[in-house]
Amino acid sequence: MKKIFAVLLLLALAPFAHASSFTDVSDSAWYSPFVEELVTGGVIEAGGKYNPERPMTRGDLMKVIITAIGGMEDYIEPVIPSFDDVKPEDPNYNFIEAAAQLGIVEGYTDGKGNPIHVFGQNDPLNRAAATKILVKAFGIQVGQNAEAVFPDVKASDWFFDYVMTAYNHQILSGYEDGRFGPADPVTRAQVAKLVANARADFMGTDNTEEPGTGETQNPLPTDNSSDTTSGNEALQDAEPNLITIEPVNLAGGVTGQFMAKYNFHGRLEGFDIQTLTVVNDTVGNNLGDQVTSTTAIKSVTLRYPDKAGKLKTVTQDFPSSGEARFSDLAFFAPRDTDAFLEIYADINPFSVVGESLSGQAVRLGLKNVNNDSESFRAIGQFSNDTIGYGSSFLINDGGTPEIFVVRKSVPTFAIAMPDGPLSSGERDLMKFTISASEKGSVSFGRLTFDISVSDNSGADLNLDEFRFFRGSNLLDDEVMIYDAVGGSDVSPMGAGTIGNGLSRVIVSFNQEETISAGQTIAYYLKANLNQVASGDSVTTNLGRDDEATALIGLTANTTPNTGRIFVNGDATDGIFTNATDFANSLGTARNIIWSDKSASNHHYGLTDGGSSFDFTNGYLLNLVNLSSVTLNN
Repeated sequence: MKKIFAVLLLLALAPFAHASSFTDVSDSAWYSPFVEELVTGGVIEAGGKYNPERPMTRGDLMKVIITAIGGMEDYIEPVIPSFDDVKPEDPNYNFIEAAAQLGIVEGYTDGKGNPIHVFGQNDPLNRAAATKILVKAFGIQVGQNAEAVFPDVKASDWFFDYVMTAYNHQILSGYEDGRFGPADPVTRAQVAKLVANARADFMGTDNTEEPGTGETQNPLPTDNSSDTTSGNEALQDAEPNLITIEPVNLAGGVTGQFMAKYNFHGRLEGFDIQTLTVVNDTVGNNLGDQVTSTTAIKSVTLRYPDKAGKLKTVTQDFPSSGEARFSDLAFFAPRDTDAFLEIYADINPFSVVGESLSGQAVRLGLKNVNNDSESFRAIGQFSNDTIGYGSSFLINDGGTPEIFVVRKSVPTFAIAMPDGPLSSGERDLMKFTISASEKGSVSFGRLTFDISVSDNSGADLNLDEFRFFRGSNLLDDEVMIYDAVGGSDVSPMGAGTIGNGLSRVIVSFNQEETISAGQTIAYYLKANLNQVASGDSVTTNLGRDDEATALIGLTANTTPNTGRIFVNGDATDGIFTNATDFANSLGTARNIIWSDKSASNHHYGLTDGGSSFDFTNGYLLNLVNLSSVTLNN
């Protein structure tokens, strides 16, 4: 740590900023000098809003602290992420991993103190946990046998030594009423003070304020019961709902899939929620009136806070009946304060369930109709009243969870930007890759591209002679390329062209295109550009408007799995019947047709496995999140 802090000493010699670096940090605010010191020292970047009163998340704190101590200097990115919920693409990934390597954080643990490999980067911190992390990060020697000064910090509390060490080093001072507030959320303003003071303490400068100033009393009611069994970080009893749940295809065997999140709070008093029932119900908004049996879900895990704000995790097998009851919980919902319950699921592997797994729709959530005292039970903290789900004394808000679809394997897409400006001649309109999960291979019947041509110069910009490549191999005789809007063949063999406006180009494989398990293949869509002039542009997207249903009801007239489905589903041109208006109506569009190759009788439409869909449309492939490709002249 000595080499790291030498860097900090140089940073601290920089002059303090005099003008506020953020639009919401006034010069008169108590936290202004601390914020400005972090800006001057290169710990945070100026500009925009600082959001001083917002709770600091665990991930953002790692970024601030690791930057403050120069903790990236000897950092080596791990081969395998340390935490299941922190991915390499996450903004704070390297800061969190660096903190773990330096022994600053270890993540959450279960009730027995065993790591559960969850960091909770979007979870807010309470003041006790933030103080412990700060003391460890700056290498401050933890004092022993310190005298208590805060009425809510007892010698038996796991955070006592950390809080008193920080207090004795004049890093923190507490509230004006004398409390420390260990379970209160630590705000971004308070973090600025803590980090600035910790740096000043190490370098031997006086950067503190008069005791009692600068920290307004937080009225959040807290329970100060001690945790004498562990030095684990505590999760406060209210965390903001920062996680967005989107429906996706789930590959069989996925573990820890986030399914739903609920927000509870007591209206008149706090409540001990003892019993909850989780159901699989894929129909309507009321969960519990049409419970759906499923073989897809192996087990369900609940995460929630107890009365002391300690994170609890409980897991149990999920029966095929589609309903699981969780009893003897210690979930606490405070009065007028939010407490969140999260639901996760482990998906059965395809090898366990077989063909019937693929295509199963699942939606896990709390049973919110037809509850009784056996399926939902909550006890008032003071009144000892027993209430049921939906009582006026206990409020719940979670909305309706999303529906997921389970598959044997799931393809993923990535876009690569082509080089160079828009110019006449043959050009790459889009380069992209498709990867198959290691769970199994996938195949495609067709791909669709939305192409927007902007002839801003008025020089009759147009595109023709479309070609499709697998890597460097031209798929000339293996695909058909046509414009679904104009109804014309736009391949080199056809005479069709695309002009100003929006067109939908479909690439149909004469035989299904297969990507093997664990394989990634690059593809190119190219076209010949004519009459390109200054101001013109062409934007290409993968088709994203697939109908939110599985592809069923089509009957193939021949055996091969081909994607030759034409404008208006003309069965004389293609190989399908019952494909009316199949190509160019957004309301019923199936832009991408793919298969997880799960059915024993592998073909378009329903398989002989009953509920298992083999070929399906592109619904839930999440192509909306892909970048578009724009070429400008």
